[in-house]
Amino acid sequence: MQRHIGEKVLELVEERNINKTKLAEKLLTSRHNLYMIFERPDLDTGLLRRLCTELDFDFFKWVSGDDNVQPNQPSVFNDQRAEYHKPEPLIGIQAFVTPTQLKEMGLDKLLKKHL
Repeated sequence: MQRHIGEKVLELVEERNINKTKLAEKLLTSRHNLYMIFERPDLDTGLLRRLCTELDFDFFKWVSGDDNVQPNQPSVFNDQRAEYHKPEPLIGIQAFVTPTQLKEMGLDKLLKKHL
């Protein structure tokens, strides 16, 4: 059974009383996009890695079926925290829609005009 990553992110955010606006800022995205993340059953690995760092939780182990993942457990990301660089900002619809989907919706030309 596939695990719903967005629901797990929301669960951790709520359990830890994390301010959603501040988390969105750390992820360089909008609060609206953060709420879209909560709805997604899967996420790209770059975003997932940033969430691992910001929430101090190894989503990769959790997705693989490890139910014993705990905060502050050694993971591949803890050692790299000092070297963590802020990612490029997520820009609205591009963060959640593939170029093919944009083309199918007829939005590809519109975005090219405004970017």
